[in-house]
Amino acid sequence: MSRPTIEKALVWKELRQIAPLFWAVLGLGGGLNLLMITLFFFTSPADSGPISPYSFIVMPIIFATGIGVLLVGMEKENRTLQWLQGMPVSSAQIAKTKFMVAVVSLIGTWALSLLMLWMFRIVFQGQPGITKPELDSLSESYFYPILFPTVSFFLGFAGLALAWRVSSPIYAL
Repeated sequence: MSRPTIEKALVWKELRQIAPLFWAVLGLGGGLNLLMITLFFFTSPADSGPISPYSFIVMPIIFATGIGVLLVGMEKENRTLQWLQGMPVSSAQIAKTKFMVAVVSLIGTWALSLLMLWMFRIVFQGQPGITKPELDSLSESYFYPILFPTVSFFLGFAGLALAWRVSSPIYAL
C-alpha cells in the first residue's frame, strides 16, 4: 500500500470514529436552541426572544471534551490501537493523524456552531450576528471571544494526551 493511501485510510478511520460525537453535539445543540426559542415564543409572544451566543459556544467545548476519548481511549480499550501499530504504519504517523483530525474537527465544529448561531439570529431575530452590546458584555465579563476557542483546543489536546496515558477511556474523560 502506498503512503498516501495509508494516510487517507487513517484519516477516514478517524473521521468515522468521531462522526457520531460531531453530529450528536451539533444536533443536540441545535435542537436545544430550537426548544429554547419555541418555549420563549410561547411564554412571551410579543418579543422575538433572545438567542444567546453562549449556548452555541458551549457546543464545541462539549465536543472537545469527548474527542480525546473517542480518538485514543476507545481504541486502547478495544485494542485496535495495538492492531494498528502492528501494521506498516509508524506510531508517529498514527499520532500525527489523530492530532490533525482533532484540530480539523474542532475547527469544523466551531465553524458549524457559529454558522448555526448566525442562521438562528437571522431567522428568529432578523439580525445577522452578535450585536455590539452583546460583544461588549462578552468582552467585559472576562469571557473574551478568543478564550472560548482556546479552552476548547486545550480540552481537546489535554483529552488526547490523557487518553494516551491512562488505560480506561472513563478516566480520560
